[in-house]
Amino acid sequence: MREQQNNELKIVVAILTYNRNEGLRDSARSVLDDIISSDNSGIIATVLIVDNNPTPQDFSDLIEGFQIEVSYVHVAEPGIAAGRNAAVEFAETNAYNLLVFIDDDEVVAPGWSNALVATALEYGADAVFGPVEPEFSEDCPKWAKRFGFFERPHGVTGGPVRWPATNNVALRTDGALRGIRFDDRWSSTGGSDSRFFHDGLSKGASYVWCEDAVVHERIGVQRANMRWLWRRGVRLGNVSARLNPRQLKAPVLVGAAIVRLAVALPVAAVYGVASPRRVGPTVMNIPKGVGMIRYLSGRLENEYAR
Repeated sequence: MREQQNNELKIVVAILTYNRNEGLRDSARSVLDDIISSDNSGIIATVLIVDNNPTPQDFSDLIEGFQIEVSYVHVAEPGIAAGRNAAVEFAETNAYNLLVFIDDDEVVAPGWSNALVATALEYGADAVFGPVEPEFSEDCPKWAKRFGFFERPHGVTGGPVRWPATNNVALRTDGALRGIRFDDRWSSTGGSDSRFFHDGLSKGASYVWCEDAVVHERIGVQRANMRWLWRRGVRLGNVSARLNPRQLKAPVLVGAAIVRLAVALPVAAVYGVASPRRVGPTVMNIPKGVGMIRYLSGRLENEYAR
């Protein structure tokens, strides 16, 4: 990637969508606006809509008034892994240097594309990840924001990545990740992206953070409630346990789950006074611990089952 600084760089921004037409429109337009308004000389950019609905949708109105290529791929096979793999195939087949993923409920902040590309060129990593900030609708309860239930990790540009995911990432198509695919056995449970990046590490892939490449995730009342958060936490616990190496025995996983359960509430009580925004992430260790134990008993939370 370092040699690419003197040549033309091809990037494709893939937005996977399923039954979120309005969110997709906002997401795609934010990407298009940012790319067009940025100083991206020497860069060829494409937006790719990966439609995972059973029948093809018409998104032609998305591209009206924008001087940038927008491509469309319909993937009838249900599951986010199938959609992600279609984007990977598109990027590799068409010789793009960078494949960027964001979600269809996200909008990008100004300067997002410049930051991702600059960091990719500077560090030559196989993947560059950026922060995802929650953006709450007006009818969301105040506690969801106050106690940080939707806060995600941040980092230092060029530094390590704590939880690699496809909600804001640029992937090199010619590095250690080439040839790796998302596992469709993880589609209904989620975590196929965690599995993907876990496999990449085993092949020597390098990951770095880019603090300036920000996207905003829209949170509505359908998520800002304890039932949804509990289910999400259990699923994340499932995924965490599934990702552990096979040599990590059940007693170790049970022990880790018990620690999560035991310390979550006492620590959350302390944060409630000293640092309220850390209460939510701490409390979420309870459903995560439950999810780890459920995985060991063969019970998976199929949050994305269709």
